[in-house]
Amino acid sequence: MHVKTLLNRLEKRKDFIYESVKLLEEKSRLVLADPGVTKTHSRPHVSNDNPYSESQFKTLKYCPAFPERFGSIQDARAFGLPFF
Repeated sequence: MHVKTLLNRLEKRKDFIYESVKLLEEKSRLVLADPGVTKTHSRPHVSNDNPYSESQFKTLKYCPAFPERFGSIQDARAFGLPFF
């Protein structure tokens, strides 16, 4: 099979997938709009919202040395002290 033929087939599949995703997105938007749910990409605004702090916590949480449970609050503080 020629490379051009393969590329044409891949291009058609890519277009099909792209259109399918657009259709699913539109359907889900309509379903959610019925009960009054609107789509947003922004973070919720709360009085104590701090994306930098949340990012630090996630970085620490996924550290390989992060234990499943801490024995006490003192253990947790001792673990986090070098990081913060």
